[in-house]
Amino acid sequence: ENRRAVEALDAESMSRSYYARWAMSMTSILVERGIITEEDMERQLYGGIPDAGGELPPPAFAPGSHVRVRLETSSPGWRKPHVRCPGYLHSAGGVVEAHLGAFADPALLAWRRKGPRQHLYRVAFRMAEIWPEAEGAEDAITADIYECWLVPSSSPEAPARLEPAVSFPSGAGGAHRHGHGGDEHVHESRARVEEEAARREGPPVVGQEVAAALVEVLVGKGIYARDELRRTVEHLQ
Repeated sequence: ENRRAVEALDAESMSRSYYARWAMSMTSILVERGIITEEDMERQLYGGIPDAGGELPPPAFAPGSHVRVRLETSSPGWRKPHVRCPGYLHSAGGVVEAHLGAFADPALLAWRRKGPRQHLYRVAFRMAEIWPEAEGAEDAITADIYECWLVPSSSPEAPARLEPAVSFPSGAGGAHRHGHGGDEHVHESRARVEEEAARREGPPVVGQEVAAALVEVLVGKGIYARDELRRTVEHLQ
C-alpha cells in the first residue's frame, strides 16, 4: 500500500530523498484511512489556517499602485501546492489597474478547504518586463493576481527581477520558429513557458519537516507513544 502511494507522488516529490518520499506517502495513506486529517498536518506544519469567517481587511493596493510579484517559495508540505499565480510573472513589476473584489482563496479551494477571502487585482505588466526580446515590448499584458502574491515595489520584501526563463511566447498555440534580424529562434507556447518558469523556481522544500510533523501528529493523537516509535526505529536500524 505504501509503495502504491509512493508511485502516486508527482515528479517533483519523486526527486526527493528516499525517506522524504515515504513520509509523504505514509501521510497520504493515513489521511485516506481517516486515521489523521489534513487539518492535523496543516496545523503541525503551518500553525493551521485562519478562520474563514474573520473580518476582511481593506485592500492593500489601489489602482495605480506599483507592485511586484513575489517569488514562489512553498512551505514544507506533504503534497504539491496549487500555485495560482503564473510562473512567468514571479518577480515581475507591474501597476494595479483595478481591484476586482474579494474571493475565496483558490490555493485552499483546490483541496476543498476554506480560509480568509483574498483581495484580487488586475495588474498590468509591460512586455519588456517579462520578455525583453519580444516584438512590441512596450505593449502590456494584464493578469488577475491575488493580494498574497503582491508586495509594493518599494518594499524590502520585493524580489529582484529574475532573468526570463525562456523566449517570449507568441499566441496561445504551439512553438514556432522565425527570425529577427537574421537571428532565427523558437518562440515556445504559453503552456511551455509557464512549465519552464515553474521548473526554474525549483521544487518545494519537503522532507524532514513532513516526517517530524507526522510523528508529532501521531503522538499527539495517542496513536503511538514516542518511546514506542523510538524503539521501533532502533529495532529497524
